[in-house]
Amino acid sequence: MTLCLCAALWVARAPETVVPQANPGRLLDDLKIPAASHRRFRRVPLPVALWLFTSAGTAYAIMPTLMAPHIHGAPIAFSAFVGVLTLSCGFAIQSVARRIDKPGTARAAVVSLVLGTVGMAMAAWASGALTLVATLATAVVLGCGYGIGLVAGLQEIERIARPDDLAGLTAVFYSVSYLGFGVPALLSFLNQRFDVDYPSMFACCALAAAACLALVAGNYRSKISGE
Repeated sequence: MTLCLCAALWVARAPETVVPQANPGRLLDDLKIPAASHRRFRRVPLPVALWLFTSAGTAYAIMPTLMAPHIHGAPIAFSAFVGVLTLSCGFAIQSVARRIDKPGTARAAVVSLVLGTVGMAMAAWASGALTLVATLATAVVLGCGYGIGLVAGLQEIERIARPDDLAGLTAVFYSVSYLGFGVPALLSFLNQRFDVDYPSMFACCALAAAACLALVAGNYRSKISGE
């Protein structure tokens, strides 16, 4: 709470960069985000957003749970370690992702979804093998896919959005990405209610990620103006 209060005081002193409107419109109109219908936004950042926390959640929520019976004496510590490993890889790879990203192309987005597709295929293998090496390797690949995808999506949004659309478009991107937090619960429900095994579900996830990869690759070259 103390950190939040300090941050609030710090942010309150930041200069306003938007000039107040002489005749402000309705709040409902201000909440509209026309740029969300932008063709490139729907075909590059949004497919990437779907796999950000789906990838991370698979690595640090599902895999440690499946591995728990095989980690004798320290399942909680192991779960924490996998979480730290996943997020650390996601954070560390972001500086590399900025070098991968190339204006005029969807290169970083493609790399992210390649890693997401491979990571889901590895999760299918790891959820069947249930070995330490398979689980940690899956966490590394999915964590890197998450980190690169986050940078790729936000960079694309900066190129697409006007100054008055940037906040709204970023909010849409994050809102879609947060759907990934529900994937572990969904897979758990399917497993318990319909007895669908995890390797099969992760194989389907890999196919879905590959479909998103194909969509992004089909829109590899940037066409921002006039869309």
